[in-house]
Amino acid sequence: MTKIKKIKIENNIISITQFDDEDYICLTDMAKAKQGDNRAADIIKNWLRTRTTIEFLGTWEKLYNPNFKVVEFDHFKSEAGLHTFVLSPKQWTEKTNAIGIFSKSGRYGGTYAHRDIAFEFGAAVSATFKLFLIKEYQRYKIIESNQYNLEWDVKRLLSKANYHIQTDAVKKHILPEKDYEKEKKWLIYAEEADLLNVILFNCTAKDWREVNPEHTKQRLNIRDFASINELAVLSNLESLNAVMINNKIKKHQRFKELKEVAEYQLNILNEQNSMKALKKLSDDIYINQKKMTKIIIFISGRGSNMEAILKETKNGILNGIAETILVFSDKKDAIGLQTAKTYGIKTASISAKGKNREAFDNEVIDSLENYNFDYIVLAGYMRILSENFVKTYKNKIINIHPADTNLHQGLHAYDWAFENKMKKTKITVHYVNEGVDTGKIIAQKEVDLSGANTLEEVEKRGLVVEHRFYSETLRTVFSQQ
Repeated sequence: MTKIKKIKIENNIISITQFDDEDYICLTDMAKAKQGDNRAADIIKNWLRTRTTIEFLGTWEKLYNPNFKVVEFDHFKSEAGLHTFVLSPKQWTEKTNAIGIFSKSGRYGGTYAHRDIAFEFGAAVSATFKLFLIKEYQRYKIIESNQYNLEWDVKRLLSKANYHIQTDAVKKHILPEKDYEKEKKWLIYAEEADLLNVILFNCTAKDWREVNPEHTKQRLNIRDFASINELAVLSNLESLNAVMINNKIKKHQRFKELKEVAEYQLNILNEQNSMKALKKLSDDIYINQKKMTKIIIFISGRGSNMEAILKETKNGILNGIAETILVFSDKKDAIGLQTAKTYGIKTASISAKGKNREAFDNEVIDSLENYNFDYIVLAGYMRILSENFVKTYKNKIINIHPADTNLHQGLHAYDWAFENKMKKTKITVHYVNEGVDTGKIIAQKEVDLSGANTLEEVEKRGLVVEHRFYSETLRTVFSQQ
């Protein structure tokens, strides 16, 4: 077992541990979220005694556990649902040799289940809780794999370690000279910390707390919002300040010299792209927000290309490069809007019904004034853009077309390829101009249609290429900014 990690769902702390490199989530913590500590065990037992649960657990064990005792499982399944049937996690594990659930004692004791099973149990708490659990777990995995967090933690650890060095120097070399009352020692330490705060952040901790009351309530401070570069410099300043204190250099002189050092080191580090201006993206993720390209995706239907892009920005080749700030549709009931919401993306829609092209596009332009973005990415947006719209966002609108735009423009591109019995076609990513699919080509990729005997097969092969190729091309465009 590894050490316990924790996630927070609706103000409830849920523990996560690992066994054989697989995550196991605490069902006991989840059950407490429903009815408190006293009823947690009963909630788990009631869940286990249903036939649906037993069948689900048995199916999971058959898939992943070669030592699962199927005969014992069949016995439990035959009794599941009966009024007299009661089953505890320990009984299930011992009788069937199951690995999907286990119980442990101690400080972080309770019943733990593999994440697949824990998600299923989440529904027993509530449908909403299950959705939050999945979302928070996904965020946890992103945090776990984010390379910048490790670097940030190291720098934060360094700054904390050097703070102890610095305060030790204060105790040894300032207090004897000043003869402060014992209860005022903390004030001296805070003043030394503020010396560096003013140098790096141009304000004291007290000033920052006064204008950030909500963060203060969460026990956050100015240094929790620093960039990696700032924390790296802070680490150096604290060590240097400790040496200066040992050498009995006066505070005003230390301030002057340390400020010069900070400015010089920050300038050097900020020229290095690998660390430049990495800021807090969420409570745990630090990333170069300043350089990320902000996009708005336009859709009209299910938005399969949109979802492919969202996946790549979350965990794939667009991660850290692009950020989707809005998904917009001309249809209020577009399925893709709901999909976008599951990724935590803000959505908006304006109905085009009864409006001419110019009037509708002008309304869209007005609505987009509230957003700061770099590109509009069309992903199945089934409207021809007006001349004014294209001019307003000149060279900032990108589209994908399932054909070579030199040979075919407009709708039904896959029908065209199928009807002409083409052995191959092309996917085109291009800038949008006033024409229909006539803008400057950014990139093209071939699709092999050999043996594709139905229109469905042609579309299937094309979409596979589209979903990957669009993100690859966007990455190239955004990286060149």
